[in-house]
Amino acid sequence: MIKIKVKVYKANDELNIQYIINSLVEDDYVEVGHPIHHDTVKLSLMIEKHEKNPQTWITELKNFFNVNDELSSDSIQINAIVIVETKLNIFLIPKGYAFHKILDLVDLDFGMDFAEREINPANISVKGVSFIQRNKKRGLTDYKENTTEFAQASESYFNISGTPDFEVGYGKNIDCGNAVSFQKSFPLKASNSEGRNESIDNFVRLFSNIEELWKKIPTVNFQEL
Repeated sequence: MIKIKVKVYKANDELNIQYIINSLVEDDYVEVGHPIHHDTVKLSLMIEKHEKNPQTWITELKNFFNVNDELSSDSIQINAIVIVETKLNIFLIPKGYAFHKILDLVDLDFGMDFAEREINPANISVKGVSFIQRNKKRGLTDYKENTTEFAQASESYFNISGTPDFEVGYGKNIDCGNAVSFQKSFPLKASNSEGRNESIDNFVRLFSNIEELWKKIPTVNFQEL
């Protein structure tokens, strides 16, 4: 069974779906396939593809050793964006290098806002920290275990990995930065005896769970810089 892991970005609240689509079209993205409507959620797919130049090191080694087929690679780069529209929000799931094209469209605080509602500081496994030292902003990554730590007044987390409170719905580990990466995989095709696509049920439920989480008041501030 084919499964997919997702890294979810949330579109800026002030942007509507037509603006987002127009922005992607300007970057040569086109909508493909048929949109999927499931309950009150709409899923659509936009892709962009272009010829890509071979990596420099491949060209160098091919010329140096006079080889061709052994170091051949696909010449087409395909990037894709799954657009998830709910009644309240628009979520974007990029694949390939598509994330470069959506950074101007998304809420860059979404991932950390999610972490502040969903990850207990005691359950953080990895953190990336920005801090002020001698008027310069610096960064570090810390791997921790069996310790509880809060962001200090002079630092803020820009990336957090850990076990979510809702482990059943989100998986054993999530990574939060500008977006949220879920360890849990979602099957793409699995119909029950009644013909209902349970994989779509589970996938769509992810976004209703995210929206439900936003009703929760954050209990910790990881961004205190």
